[in-house]
Amino acid sequence: MKRHGGGRLRLACGAAGLALVLVLVSVLSNPVWTANDDRGLVGTSGSTKTVCVGRFLIDLPVQAEVRFGLGGVGGLDLSTTRHESDAEFTDRLQTAKRNIAEALNEDSQASLELVKEIKGEGSKGQLFVHNRRRSNLRRGDHVLPVENVGVYGLLRFSGLSITANADWLDPDYVDDVAHILGRIRPLLPSEIPEEPGFCLADALVRDPYEHRKSESIVMFAGLPGHPDVNIVLDSMSGTSPAPGLLQRNSAAAARESIFVQMAFTNLREKARVINGLHGEELVTRIREPNLTTGYSFQWEARGEQGDVFAPLVTLEIESGTPSSAGGKPVQSTLSEKAMLELWERIASSIRLRPIKIGKTI
Repeated sequence: MKRHGGGRLRLACGAAGLALVLVLVSVLSNPVWTANDDRGLVGTSGSTKTVCVGRFLIDLPVQAEVRFGLGGVGGLDLSTTRHESDAEFTDRLQTAKRNIAEALNEDSQASLELVKEIKGEGSKGQLFVHNRRRSNLRRGDHVLPVENVGVYGLLRFSGLSITANADWLDPDYVDDVAHILGRIRPLLPSEIPEEPGFCLADALVRDPYEHRKSESIVMFAGLPGHPDVNIVLDSMSGTSPAPGLLQRNSAAAARESIFVQMAFTNLREKARVINGLHGEELVTRIREPNLTTGYSFQWEARGEQGDVFAPLVTLEIESGTPSSAGGKPVQSTLSEKAMLELWERIASSIRLRPIKIGKTI
C-alpha cells in the first residue's frame, strides 16, 4: 500500500475479498500487535545523543546509527568522507583533473576552463570550472540566452575530504562557490558547533556565505536490532509553496477504495507546534495484505520560502519496512507503545540550533 501522507511504497491490495479478510483478521489480532512484550522498548529508552542537521538539532537514542545524504548550499552539492587517506585523496584529485581536462564541451573545445586553488582553515584543494553550455531561459513572453558551467571541487582536511559539485552554474557565481569551500571547517565527532552556519556530515559551512536562499540536508538513522525501523529528518529551504501534510493525506485517502482505506488507521492527525516550529502531525497504523502491521509517523513544518532559518522540515519514523527495495513489509519489531514513545522522544527534541553571538569568523 502507499502511505497517504508520505513517500513509502507498500504492497498494493489484491482482490476486494482479500482486503476484507485482511481487515477482519488484523482487527481480531490487534491485541497481539499492541500487547507485545516490552522487549520492543529496548533501544528506545535511556540516554540520547544530539545530532546537528543543517541549522537544527535533534536527539536520538545513543545507539542509533546515523548517516547523511548529500548536502546542498546555494545550488552546490556537498558530500564528506572520513574513509580516505591523504594519498587516496591526491589520486582522486589528479584523476578528476585529468578526466575533466581530456573532455570536450559542446563546441568540441577543451572542457576545462579554470583551476582555482582553494585554501581554508587547515585545508587545501582545487576547484575545476568546466563544460560551458548555452541554453534558453523563458521569462514570460521573452526568451533569454544564458550560459552555464559545471564546477567540481575537492577539499582536504586532516582526516576529512569534501567533494563539491554543480552541473549548471552561473559563471558569475564561481567566486562565491570558492568562498563557500573556504568557509567549511570539520566537526569533531559528536561536536555541536556554537558559531552560526549549516551542518553537514562531519563539517560546518560557516556563516556568512552566499547561500542564495537554498540549503538542504537529509539525515538517516536506524536502531541496532530493529532493521525495519527507519528515521529520516529532512531540511530544505528555497522550496515553492505546496499543500501541507494533512491536506495531501486527505486528498490521497479520498482516491483510495474503501478496502484500502480500512487498512489505514490514523492515530493522530493534527497541527503540532514543536519548540516554536509550527507543523502538522500524522501518525498511522497500517495493516498489510501479508497480515503484518507497520507504523508511519510524520511531522512537517512548511517554513517560509526564501528563509534558510525557516526551511521545510520533515521528520519521518517508520516501522515494518522491508530490508530491501521491493521486499514485502514485515511485522514491526517495536510495539505500538514503544513506537509512540520513540516518536515522542525524538519529535519533541527538534529545535533550531542555538548560537553564540560573536562566534562568526
